[in-house]
Amino acid sequence: MRQMELLILTLFIFGLRISELRALKVNSLKDGYLYVLAEATAKTGLGKTVILTTKSSTSNRRLLVPEEYLGLLNSHIKKYKLKKNDFIFFSSVGDKINKKYPVGEETIRRHLRTCEKIYKLDHIHPHMFRHSNVTILKSNGYDLSDIEKYVGHSDVNITKDYYYHLPIEKENDVKNTLNGLIKDIKRYEWCSRLYQIVSKLYHKK
Repeated sequence: MRQMELLILTLFIFGLRISELRALKVNSLKDGYLYVLAEATAKTGLGKTVILTTKSSTSNRRLLVPEEYLGLLNSHIKKYKLKKNDFIFFSSVGDKINKKYPVGEETIRRHLRTCEKIYKLDHIHPHMFRHSNVTILKSNGYDLSDIEKYVGHSDVNITKDYYYHLPIEKENDVKNTLNGLIKDIKRYEWCSRLYQIVSKLYHKK
């Protein structure tokens, strides 16, 4: 799986904000959990420091990683020989990659615009994957307060309108739901299937 494909799947499975996704490093993955932090830093080749800051302290959360996803992530880490302090989704221009600097936000948006044309979809933007994650959890009967913690909302009313860490039994429930979803996506030409799901969920609201 290519980096951008895994990146989009990550947005979808964990309901991450784009800044949270860009801030993920290999050491964010510990003992089967993904630790999402409100802030991360990266040094550019020019010696400048970039701080990726998310919206609130509730962004600091721990998410249990579905096994179906973990295998894909570990393959990505191995493929690119990423070290603990490297960004999981790193900057690349042509054949040149910089693992110490996160993939650019505009690079992600440009990829989505390309996919719109390939799969003949309505407008796709990064936040749609977060919205779709919330919609799926809601449709599977999860409480709004639990979804709020999962996606890092500071106000349950935000979760209610659009869409910390959960008790272990609820973590496992969410993980199993997402495992089943990944299996469904992988049965098809996976990228096309994922965009179809997201587009349908978002544009019907």
